[in-house]
Amino acid sequence: MELQFPVSEWDENWIDMYLDSSVKVLDICNALSAELTRLDQSNLLLRYVLHILDISTSVPSSEQLRRACVSLDDWLKQTNSTSPKLESCHVILQTLQATLCLSKVKNSPKGRVLMRAFYGVEVMTLFTCSVVAALLTGCSKPLMDVHVADGFLWLEAFNNLQALLNEEIRSRMQSGKVRILKEMEALKMSALMLRSLTNGIDYKEEPRQPSIDLNKDKLNSPRGSYKEEPAQLSIDLNKDEMDTPRNDADSQGKQRLKECMRAMTDGGKVLGHELDSLSQQVNDLFQVLLTGRDALLCNLRASSMTKKQQT
Repeated sequence: MELQFPVSEWDENWIDMYLDSSVKVLDICNALSAELTRLDQSNLLLRYVLHILDISTSVPSSEQLRRACVSLDDWLKQTNSTSPKLESCHVILQTLQATLCLSKVKNSPKGRVLMRAFYGVEVMTLFTCSVVAALLTGCSKPLMDVHVADGFLWLEAFNNLQALLNEEIRSRMQSGKVRILKEMEALKMSALMLRSLTNGIDYKEEPRQPSIDLNKDKLNSPRGSYKEEPAQLSIDLNKDEMDTPRNDADSQGKQRLKECMRAMTDGGKVLGHELDSLSQQVNDLFQVLLTGRDALLCNLRASSMTKKQQT
């Protein structure tokens, strides 16, 4: 249902309140987008590692293993850090919460409906952004316990949802889980396992066995001094007994490496998809805010020009 309430009839305080709150939410969107972009770009390191350790075509050399370990360490460091912009989210959220209020409107039923709509949107935006910021930072500090004014049909449902989510998030963080993004945690476990496997598998090339060209030796030897002897088959049982367990261990290690790389490949795709989805939702909110602010300012300019023409 359209309210049919032109901007020219709005109170100036309502306009100032909307512009001030919306610009703060835009800052939050920028901070969230910066962190999501950083996480997405860090996945390039994982793709590089998987490219280096592509054992389907050849056996990785010692140099390739070294480069893979360096890239894995860099990726793990990046996953344990956050964007500097994300740290500012908590301050912005606190400012929004401090100014959150249901403005009282007299002698304007449409104005009262507008303010209640603004209030509801701000409550939901504040709650959602605080949850996302907490998940990305791995800290419960950004979480907000938003207190909603009475008189809304959705009050009880919102309070139940907020209590459930905040309690679950705080409980998980207190148990030692720094990040609650399960896709990220699964990928980190695979990366740590891959790091361990690359340190434990010996991929050094076996030295070439010296070969003897009997015909060449026969030609180079003095006539009559060369006497061809039948080749003797010798088996070093001790050597075979020592090499067999090692070969089996290397084979098992390579198989585990393949399985780990497969898990990392699948996990990287899932994480990339989830990050893209979340980034798209943040961008959608950003565009909605920009469109709303632009429409409001355009209507204000049009209203101002109309008043000037009438005078």
